[in-house]
Amino acid sequence: MRGKQAFVQYYSAQRIVDEEQWGDFTDALERPLPITFTVTRQFAGGLGLHLQDRLRDGAFPEVHCLDWYPDGSAWKVVTRREEWSPEFKGFLLAATESGLIVRQELVSMIPALMLCEPTGDGAIQSILDMCAAPGSKTSQLLQLVRERTTGLPFADDGVVVANDIDANRCQLTLNRLKCTGSSALVMTRCDATCFPTNTLFDRVLCDAPCTGDGTIRKSPKMMSRWKSTSGTNLHCLQIKIAARAFQLTKPGGRMVYSTCSLNPVENEAVVQYLLREFGSAIELVDMSKALNGLHRSPGLSSWEVMAATKSCTKLSSFKDVQSAKDAGFGGNCPSSVFPLHDSSLELSRAMRFVPHLNDSGGFFVAVFQRVPTCSPLADAPVMTSTIRGSNDCTFTPLLEVDGGREMAETLRSSMSLADTFPMNLLHVLKRDDGGESGRRSKVYMLSPQALEKTRFHTETEGLMHSGVRVFERTCRKDSSLDDFRICWEGLPHVLPHMNPDERIRLIPPSTFRALLHSLAVPIDSLSGLRDALDGALLGNIVLQSEFRGHRVSVAARYGRVSVQVQNRGALFRYLARILD
Repeated sequence: MRGKQAFVQYYSAQRIVDEEQWGDFTDALERPLPITFTVTRQFAGGLGLHLQDRLRDGAFPEVHCLDWYPDGSAWKVVTRREEWSPEFKGFLLAATESGLIVRQELVSMIPALMLCEPTGDGAIQSILDMCAAPGSKTSQLLQLVRERTTGLPFADDGVVVANDIDANRCQLTLNRLKCTGSSALVMTRCDATCFPTNTLFDRVLCDAPCTGDGTIRKSPKMMSRWKSTSGTNLHCLQIKIAARAFQLTKPGGRMVYSTCSLNPVENEAVVQYLLREFGSAIELVDMSKALNGLHRSPGLSSWEVMAATKSCTKLSSFKDVQSAKDAGFGGNCPSSVFPLHDSSLELSRAMRFVPHLNDSGGFFVAVFQRVPTCSPLADAPVMTSTIRGSNDCTFTPLLEVDGGREMAETLRSSMSLADTFPMNLLHVLKRDDGGESGRRSKVYMLSPQALEKTRFHTETEGLMHSGVRVFERTCRKDSSLDDFRICWEGLPHVLPHMNPDERIRLIPPSTFRALLHSLAVPIDSLSGLRDALDGALLGNIVLQSEFRGHRVSVAARYGRVSVQVQNRGALFRYLARILD
């Protein structure tokens, strides 16, 4: 049995909502899902902070702030598409394409926030996102680990490892995460069920593969294909990934298990398995007071397991499975899917987010603590998966490659960098030979913690990417200008170390906006530009202007007759309209 009738019959038996709320629940499933998004506050050049202030000041009446989200960084579109103004349509398109905002379902924002809730046991230095694609949760984690370890939106101290099993999804995720400009990012491609346990993490997010029936509002056609056995077929994979996630959590650290499924077989049954498997080493944390204003339901202590027969036969225990197969069950049904009815497990501490409570999709979240004083867990085997990362994705310290020290001196002089600039964190790709000239073309910065993880995953051949690109060699014919430029995503890491007298200039807002319209602007074509550039050295400069109390910055090339802003296409054309 499949489709809407099976869905209704199955979930009405599960009692995931009270009987009096059943109508509200099913009505919500019929309504389109509202658009929600988060602002990338750490977006290069202060643009994210500026946008957030503009939204707070009512720049677009089409959106309202989600009050329960920390720092007011999450927003919900509250009007229908036909009511959108042309300005708002342009904003949504350009800001999404550039990464200035991240389109993310409301309930999908919850796991990362729960994972990074302050616990009073020190800063969070390392996070693993085991099944990271498409990257929206990882983007949150990068921002949270940055702000909660340093207190600053543009300083990195820590590492976030984003992992996925599929190469195409890894690349999609990486493209989305580059806009964060984080030197704490490490991207790996490993089978999550056998991710290496040689290194442990302060926090682990296990957003497991699932049936996804909580996303029916976004994908209504899913309802016609819904089957009661889909969850049982995924259960074994889910418990394997979740168990490995807990093994990767440091003593005293936290792990979050989440799915976008409503099904207790994919949710409470997995939580129950972990609590029984790890015993006194694991605790299910009560997070009912976290994120005040966000409505949730407690986890279930009992649920039904059903066969895929026309009558959706209920299976009372594992003993009934064989008879159900004889009756047409046809699905994998391990004993761990059945409830133990053990009140000491306190499964009610898990959280289910059903669509009608927050006008959202459906989601499930459980937060675990690894007991600090627990005995060591049984050794897990090191990764033996045949999945490989990029064979040539090997990062080498810039100062250790041939010509690296000369390169470092070129960077220091061409950017007027102070001695405080961490040259030891600069790396180049081993595969990057710079073409026939043998000159390396891209330079990356890795946080110290990202460097540690990168060295390990290079050895295990699962590495896809590390850090943030900060410098790139140009191919200019004018030999009087330096060879390197500052990459837009790396600007926040370079700017604090540049000599302001030689490389940084504050210009009027009107001039700043005008520069965003063109690839190259003659210096004398804009009023006051030549005077502002007086005393600046030719080559790499940073142009800044004040907008709403935020200093917005862009990297540029200063030549003898013109200034060229490092153009970001649609983003800059949009910014030229919105900056005020």
